[in-house]
Amino acid sequence: MPQSSVNTRSAIYENEYYNASSEGFEVYNLDISTEHYIAKATISGGVNALTLLDGIVYIGTTNSGIYSIPVTSVTGTDTTIVQDLNSYLSVFKQYPDITGDNIVDLDAAGDYLTTITTSGIDHFNLGHSDAYYRTYATTPGMTKCAQSERGKFYYLDGSTEVYTIYTHQCDWNENSIGYNYTSTSGYLFPSNCYINDLDVMDDGTGTCVLYFATTSGVVVIEENSGDEENARYKHYLLEV
Repeated sequence: MPQSSVNTRSAIYENEYYNASSEGFEVYNLDISTEHYIAKATISGGVNALTLLDGIVYIGTTNSGIYSIPVTSVTGTDTTIVQDLNSYLSVFKQYPDITGDNIVDLDAAGDYLTTITTSGIDHFNLGHSDAYYRTYATTPGMTKCAQSERGKFYYLDGSTEVYTIYTHQCDWNENSIGYNYTSTSGYLFPSNCYINDLDVMDDGTGTCVLYFATTSGVVVIEENSGDEENARYKHYLLEV
């Protein structure tokens, strides 16, 4: 069944649209002939991020970690009665099994889920076992993350530094593994721009294309592991 992640505050599954909000999250039917609000879950403190993988929506809350819910739980179709989804929610991870309960961002692809909390970053191998193999680092201050299908992941530190983690089967920290893309280095990015968001597309062989939304437009980088400074890239200027 087709599924896709739209951004960290919403997800689409077939004709259902999941939207994060300060109240929790809502589900809308996107069928053009019957489009309407069909279901919701109320979560104290609200939801900062959503991501969808293999028919499961992972829900990043502001104070209670990550919940999950199967998309099959949404059965509401009535135009006047909104289905209550709270009874279908399950706790996926909460502190101390994650670095913190305030989820800033999360993303999932392949067998992997990356989560940024206000206290650090957690990376889960969802296919490893029922316990979900976890690596993590207590590095507060990160703001965005992106997950590739083959396990690589990327995260934004502030507004000028993007770190890659190429090897995830061991403990790691931001200085030892992967590569640091920085908009102040003079490589790949326009000089001194600020990075607002990132995404990654994986071709299934390990080669990734990275997309960065910056204050100087969109930067697209075809990853060249081991020789990143000579990677192919394009810069699409922001016209004002």
